Amino acid sequence: MAAKSETFFKRTLDQKTVESREAVAECIREFLSPTTKSRQDSAKKAYDAVDRVREMLHESDRPEWLGQLHSKLSVAYAHNGDANGVNAVHAIASTLFPSLQQHQWHIGDSEEAQGFDFDAVYNKYSDEARIPDLFDQIIQCLKEIIATDKVDSVKALRELNNIIATLHRARNGSYFATRGAWFFVTTWFKNSGWELLGTIPIAGSMVKGLRKTLQDTNDTMLQLHDNIQSDMETRISTDFPRLEYEPPKFPAIADYSDVEDEKAT
Repeated sequence: MAAKSETFFKRTLDQKTVESREAVAECIREFLSPTTKSRQDSAKKAYDAVDRVREMLHESDRPEWLGQLHSKLSVAYAHNGDANGVNAVHAIASTLFPSLQQHQWHIGDSEEAQGFDFDAVYNKYSDEARIPDLFDQIIQCLKEIIATDKVDSVKALRELNNIIATLHRARNGSYFATRGAWFFVTTWFKNSGWELLGTIPIAGSMVKGLRKTLQDTNDTMLQLHDNIQSDMETRISTDFPRLEYEPPKFPAIADYSDVEDEKAT
């Protein structure tokens, strides 16, 4: 049940809306009349009535049509004797007045609550963290490895292209798409990726660059989760379940010589 203050506000808003409907209807009638002597007065009364409704609402709660109606009534008042005023009232009668007539205000209705826009928060911090750029750097590293023409295994090529495609699809994806792709990619590196790359005779600098980018992305993903969690706790005035994220641990591989040494033992 709405609080008494909300009930009072809703009742007052509804009453002022009724008054604005009556005033705007009278303004339209006067502008349709063959005489023009009452146009200015009716336009002023309609403008004032709509302005009272408008002033009761926060800017973010004002429907778009309300601002347009307010503006058109100002034109009707200032140009009550010429075509500009008539055109303004024509716009009011054809589109804006029906919106005023049909609109119902909802105050304190739980069904109208907007809730927490998780995707908007994620997109904000994802852009700040440059997740797409980091994914692109990993993709570029893997493409450079493929471009050496030293990958002589069909299976290795297929796996590398699969990782590239996964990262590419998720670079601008939702939170769950990005997190799922990152888990898939890091799991592949831990389970078989490093070993597969160790069989390709390429320069060790490529591996070092790839490993650094993977670690940078891993650190950034952890910071991203912390930022989202902090934002949720700030916006929602209650305890919020922890957004769990366990960053995967990569093998401490500095270059391919390390991989070969491990394979030899």
